[in-house]
Amino acid sequence: MSLRLAALAIILANVALSGCVNPPQPPRQLPLFLQQGEGQASEETVYTSQPNPTDPPAQQLAPTETNDSDWLPILPAGPDPLAEQARQNLALAMNSTDRIARLEYLETAASYGSGQAHYELAKVFTEGVDRPRNLQLAQEHLLAAVSLDDPEASRVVGWQMIKGQGGYEQNLMGGVAVMEMFAEQSIRTQRELGSLYANLYSDYKLNDPAKGELYLEQAFKSGDTPAALALGKLFIQQGRTAEAVTPLEFASANNDVAAQKILKSLGPNFGVSEPANSESYYQQASALMLVRHGTNDEAKAYALFSLAGDMGHNLAKVELAALSGVAILMEKQRGSGWLEIEKEAILRQQN
Repeated sequence: MSLRLAALAIILANVALSGCVNPPQPPRQLPLFLQQGEGQASEETVYTSQPNPTDPPAQQLAPTETNDSDWLPILPAGPDPLAEQARQNLALAMNSTDRIARLEYLETAASYGSGQAHYELAKVFTEGVDRPRNLQLAQEHLLAAVSLDDPEASRVVGWQMIKGQGGYEQNLMGGVAVMEMFAEQSIRTQRELGSLYANLYSDYKLNDPAKGELYLEQAFKSGDTPAALALGKLFIQQGRTAEAVTPLEFASANNDVAAQKILKSLGPNFGVSEPANSESYYQQASALMLVRHGTNDEAKAYALFSLAGDMGHNLAKVELAALSGVAILMEKQRGSGWLEIEKEAILRQQN
């Protein structure tokens, strides 16, 4: 069992002992927080399979020719062939356009101990499209994925505990504890925890907006559009309208209709209701460059800075000079007319 799962078992042991979760003895040595109550799994958030019995290769003891010490040096174990098989089959599954072949690859990857493969199979048996719907089998795959440290499976189990699904009695803080253990590995978990702490969900409130802001900022800076929208909403609720502009502009630039409506409702000083607004273009470009981005994002940001610069925005002109390498690269990749095409696309979108 990994250190993370051991920590999870310790954190949630008190939940089980206090009666918040009422699990029977598990069929395998699953962590305590994963043990379920009686009855079949339910609802759409179900996902999972029996834990794969494959353990990491044991460390090898080095041979010794002397008897000077009772302690023997430990040599690091070599590459794990099972893990490599799991990785290869998972890659084949995720890249396959043949749905039957995809399922076969997923099943093979799961048999070699791929947590992500178990998570994907949990979705298959929950959705009931490529296999008959089987929520019990889905839950087994989900728990197997969690036992193999899959962050998305852990997020789903956390929500099951929060909502009282999947055989768990409802336990808000227990579910949050599960989600937080894997939050660094999942942008979606960061966004959902941020919304929980910031009271952005109508049914579940944790009343810690400062912590919610931290999680939403983290997801936004990784380029998550829904997190940008949620962060903008949080800032507006707190009366921090000027700070809301950057995440909302980012979400708007990524075609989030709700963000576009909010910006328009803020008026011409903040929103994008007037296409010929140099500050709006500048803010949208800045938002794109603030988060993790690729070549296409840089091209769009350059075009937005260019539009702002054409309208006399001095800071936009400074940014254009700093991004001159983007213009050179785009001209090589798309041809000399790339910038005008990009600017026209932006104008069509915002008109």
